[in-house]
Amino acid sequence: MKHKSAITNITVEENKKFAWIPIKLTSGKVVWLTNYYEIVNFVAISTIVRILNYENLSVDEYVVRKLSR
Repeated sequence: MKHKSAITNITVEENKKFAWIPIKLTSGKVVWLTNYYEIVNFVAISTIVRILNYENLSVDEYVVRKLSR
C-alpha cells in the first residue's frame, strides 16, 4: 500500500494582500485597510479531483503560524 504523499500532490500558495474592502478572516476578525495573508492549499488526488482550502490570516496570525512550524 502506498503512502498518501505518493498518491496526492499538495501545493501551498501564500499571498500577501491588502484589504481595500472589509474582509473576514478565518479567526472571525474583520480587517480593513490593512495587509492580510491568503493561504490556499491545493490537494490534487488525481487529474479529476482537486480540493481547495482557503484561509485568510492577519499578519500577526501568519507570523505565529510560521514560528510554530
